Amino acid sequence: MAAACQKPDGPDQNETAVPLSFSVSAEDAVAAKAGAGSEVTDDSNLTSKPFGIYGIYSATEDEDEGTNVFLSSSAMEVSHDGTQWTYSPTAYWNINQFYRFRAYHPYSGDAFIVNPSSNAHRLMIEYKIAAGQEDLLVGFKSVEANVTNIRQKVPITFIHALCALQFKIAFEDSNDIPDDYTDDITNFHLHGIIPTGTLVYGHEEGDHLSDELKWIATYYDEADYYEWTGSKTFGKYDGSNAVTICDGTEGIVFAIPQTISSTPEKLTSVHFKTSRGGAADHQAILPSTTWEPGKIYTYTFLIQKSDIEVLLSIKDWNEVQSNENIYI
Repeated sequence: MAAACQKPDGPDQNETAVPLSFSVSAEDAVAAKAGAGSEVTDDSNLTSKPFGIYGIYSATEDEDEGTNVFLSSSAMEVSHDGTQWTYSPTAYWNINQFYRFRAYHPYSGDAFIVNPSSNAHRLMIEYKIAAGQEDLLVGFKSVEANVTNIRQKVPITFIHALCALQFKIAFEDSNDIPDDYTDDITNFHLHGIIPTGTLVYGHEEGDHLSDELKWIATYYDEADYYEWTGSKTFGKYDGSNAVTICDGTEGIVFAIPQTISSTPEKLTSVHFKTSRGGAADHQAILPSTTWEPGKIYTYTFLIQKSDIEVLLSIKDWNEVQSNENIYI
């Protein structure tokens, strides 16, 4: 992923005529989707879409400014040709300089727009969950261009910028409900969230080598999201047999990190219908929670005789190492 510096001509500069190379890894990512379904992004399909990267270098590691690694101040697009990652034009190391790289994946998509003022210090992306199905990954790396490091690949690990939601349903384990009692969920949606936001991926104040991810998300929308229709049979809950409602990999959908509320002014709730319930709209209010990047929030709805209990579990995504060394 290198681009800005031209290859030196002098014979005494051979040590600097080394192209930048990278190795890339990604967490076990799930493609963001406004509807009810998703696809997992892993090592097998990470190369199916290009990614963008910014780079700067400076004489010291704590400078506010720096020289662009690439010829343009815009993000460099890096694509996979089936054998290796490629980009143009090639950049070369400047020995004894300090480099910083900030990357995002994919390079472009329907769901987001990269702010033109983005750079290696701070990446800003506007995201709309209703606009597309792109997962959004980001990564940062700093490295000193000494004699040892310029012969190594620069490792950039992508992390999730979004959070993921998972919805499950079952009957409560109660004496009021027969053990063999079942029903079919036929319709589902979530109501009342912030569907758009701005990602600010930069560093902590005064620490240019730190890694800080923030979301600015303020516009509450009373529209419906993650709409799903179909027919899935569910029964009595035994602690692990709740049925995942949405389709796709593990029934996961993405959301912009935000604080959801159970207050009447900004209520976040799910609505669903079942075969036995006919046209009746069943509603469950989600408890007040702050959704954070890189976490999966699983909501399990236990149907009681006259109410619905909501269980919430939270877990981190597992990291998946890329098994392919990527040369840029």
